[in-house]
Amino acid sequence: MRSGARAVLLRGFALACCQLVSTGCFLKEHFVDMRLQAARVPLPESYVFVGQLEGGTKPRFKNDPHHTRVLVSPHDLMRTCEELAERLPVEREAWARRRRSCSATFDVGAGWRARPWGVWHYRASVSATAIRAKHGRLVPNEPSGAYTRVLVTVWDR
Repeated sequence: MRSGARAVLLRGFALACCQLVSTGCFLKEHFVDMRLQAARVPLPESYVFVGQLEGGTKPRFKNDPHHTRVLVSPHDLMRTCEELAERLPVEREAWARRRRSCSATFDVGAGWRARPWGVWHYRASVSATAIRAKHGRLVPNEPSGAYTRVLVTVWDR
């Protein structure tokens, strides 16, 4: 094979690979892996999973793919924040506490589905917020009264 034909063949292969990535083949496996890693964040078993959100599903500039699990804690905000601080791999000083919320950000390892694409770690954020009855809901299954919402978000950094 001549070098000119080989260059055209390699360019065609590179364009085909770019097309596969841009159509979401990569994102499909990426979201599956992020969903699995978010579910592995060590939370108390008493928290009730009520839904999930995904963002950045279309490959474009500054639209990082992320996955969020929405849970409800059976405890008030103070106790929920204490439970999370005890279970998560974050120093107590790294927790950001506000009047009606607490949060922390840390790294989690990527699973085998993301590693062929060069993703070895994700950033994870866990936050707890005291929700009043009149606030809007993120997912339809959230309670209608006041409660403590826990969000676990994982994104590619």
